[in-house]
Amino acid sequence: MFKKIFLVCIVLLTLSACTEFQDTDQGFSIKKKVDTNLYFLSVEIEQDLTNYTQIQGSFGGYVAGGYGSMGGSIWQDGKGLVRGRITSLDPVPTFAKIEDVIIIKTTDFKIMGLRAGDTVDLVCTVDYEPVCAPLSDTSSSAGQCYDLWEFDYCRMIDFDEADVIE
Repeated sequence: MFKKIFLVCIVLLTLSACTEFQDTDQGFSIKKKVDTNLYFLSVEIEQDLTNYTQIQGSFGGYVAGGYGSMGGSIWQDGKGLVRGRITSLDPVPTFAKIEDVIIIKTTDFKIMGLRAGDTVDLVCTVDYEPVCAPLSDTSSSAGQCYDLWEFDYCRMIDFDEADVIE
C-alpha cells in the first residue's frame, strides 16, 4: 500500500513539473513562455563591480576530528548584477539591442575580477518575468499582464581588458 501511495506521489510531482503554466511573483498562475535560445553578448562594464552579496570572515583556523572553520569574502546568494553597454549580441531578441545599457544577472563569480571599461563576453539564457494585475478587487486570477524578458544565468566566456591611459 505504501509503495502505491509513494508511486502516485512521484507521478503527480513529475506531471506537475511538466505543466504549461508558471507562477508570477504576485502569485498568479499564467501560461508559461519559454525561449530556448542561448544568447551571446559582449558587454562593456560601466562601473566597478561591488554589488555581489558577501559575508566576511577569516581563512585561519584548524580542522580537528572532521570539524573546523573557514572564512573570507564568500559569495552568498549565487547571483550578481552587472551593468553595462551591449557591444555585440547574437541572436538579437525583441527586448534588447546593441548600444542598450542593461543590467544582467550572472551566476559567474569570476565577473568580480572585471573593472570598469573591460568588455566581457557572456553566454546567457532569457527568463520570462511577467507582471500581472488582478482581474478584480476580489479575484485571485491574473488580469492584464505585461511581458518582461531578461537575460539571466549569464556565464563569462572571455573578456578584453580596457585600455588604461595614465
